[in-house]
Amino acid sequence: MISKLAKIKSLKKKSKIVCLTAYSKNIAQAIDKYTDIILVGDSLGSTLYNFKSTRSVTLEMMIKHSISVRQGISNSLM
Repeated sequence: MISKLAKIKSLKKKSKIVCLTAYSKNIAQAIDKYTDIILVGDSLGSTLYNFKSTRSVTLEMMIKHSISVRQGISNSLM
């Protein structure tokens, strides 16, 4: 079985790599079969929490959202 990282590397110069952002398990599950990489970024501060800046996002928030997203992924690289 080819690893997820090896699969993505094999696409280099052959195909575009699809990368989307998810902040929860449900969104990760919905996009998993369509993406190569799923990101969890600090933009969740403005997207979910309506913070004026990403500087208000804490490490604890990032960890909790990353754990949630990881549970919804079976195919994509996180």
